[in-house]
Amino acid sequence: MSLPQFEESALVVGAGGLWREATEAEFLSAIRDGKLPREAFQRWLVQDYSFAKGLTAFQAIAVSRAPRPAQKVLIGGLSALDAELDWFEQKEQFNEVLRHERDFWKMTWEG
Repeated sequence: MSLPQFEESALVVGAGGLWREATEAEFLSAIRDGKLPREAFQRWLVQDYSFAKGLTAFQAIAVSRAPRPAQKVLIGGLSALDAELDWFEQKEQFNEVLRHERDFWKMTWEG
């Protein structure tokens, strides 16, 4: 499916303004334009890594409780998440950011 076809799909058209709000955020524009400050990108990487770890645990539980036909989709998702976590963990730069993950969360929750 081409981008113009996708933009005219029932999903996008049915979402109305919500689609634009979800896909045209300042954060995403700053990434696209190369203007996102390094610190903000590092915080996002830590958050994304934490999200992927949590989603992996959730999907593992979901696989164990799902009917067999639904397990294949969830297992595929687990495989993709595993590859994403491997990508993070193999990056030297991310490992440096990850070393500071506890400090970031402490700062976030304590204000």
